[in-house]
Amino acid sequence: MRPLPKTVVTVAAAISLAAGPTPAHASSDACTHHWAGPKICVRVEGHSVWVKRLTAEWVNPPADVQSPTAYAWLNGRLQMQKQGHRQGGRIVAFWGPFQHSGTVCVGFAGSKRRACQDVYDNTRV
Repeated sequence: MRPLPKTVVTVAAAISLAAGPTPAHASSDACTHHWAGPKICVRVEGHSVWVKRLTAEWVNPPADVQSPTAYAWLNGRLQMQKQGHRQGGRIVAFWGPFQHSGTVCVGFAGSKRRACQDVYDNTRV
């Protein structure tokens, strides 16, 4: 096998440097960890303080609960609510996009449990 000419390698390196790093997208999730009772989960998708999608999920709702109101707290203050809906045996609600830095918590009417996740500016060192 013949080695590549230096100009080909140099051009390829210059192209990859010019393109720069691709923006990182992140997601995280957390659930309440109680052995008995409701299990509520939160999922945050986006990059840094830009929340592309916030998901509230009640993993084990009672069978008679069909569409409870879902709530989202930002830094401890109730900021958003919407009707949850069944997806199989779970109840989910979605919000987004929005910008936020701090703690995000979600919960549902009929449950006192909240799942929380921190959202922070990860572009600053």
